[in-house]
Amino acid sequence: MTSDYIKHYLHFYYRFKRQYDYVATEVDLGVPFINYGNIADLAVCNDKELIEIEVKISLKDFKADFKKLKHEVYRGAEPDFLKREYIKKKYNYITPNKFYFAIPNELYIKEKGALGVILKDFESYGLIVLSDTYHYVHTRSKKLHNTKPSRLIYDRIARRSSAEAYTARDKSKLCSPAEYLDS
Repeated sequence: MTSDYIKHYLHFYYRFKRQYDYVATEVDLGVPFINYGNIADLAVCNDKELIEIEVKISLKDFKADFKKLKHEVYRGAEPDFLKREYIKKKYNYITPNKFYFAIPNELYIKEKGALGVILKDFESYGLIVLSDTYHYVHTRSKKLHNTKPSRLIYDRIARRSSAEAYTARDKSKLCSPAEYLDS
């Protein structure tokens, strides 16, 4: 099972089964002004919450994700550069309300013990396990905070979603960009 398959499946699930208004892959949820660089594999948002989902298909990739600064931020730590007032006000807007890892069932079966040890220190995180035909939430995410998403988040997800739609149509060879400009 590939990460693209997992993203595609969850994208469909959250948009059409759960009816989330904003769904996109590879969304930049970084803090404005300081190039924080947090790219979510999948971001889903409605008028109440932002959910970030990181897709991992190997234990090595799963472990490597915890080296990212965002996990300290999600756990409530405030690195020095976040303590400045103008950035602190943006803080909850980029931290998702819920955070999940999504992994293939084969990885879960093979590495159940290692995954449990790692996630023990991140008790607010959820875990979604996918097989070829279904998924289940192994561990539900607890809320990281209760603040509703800002307009900035809606705009970022919407821009990324429209870019994905354009890319999909462009790959279908309907018409080249030059042909649009010439008409």
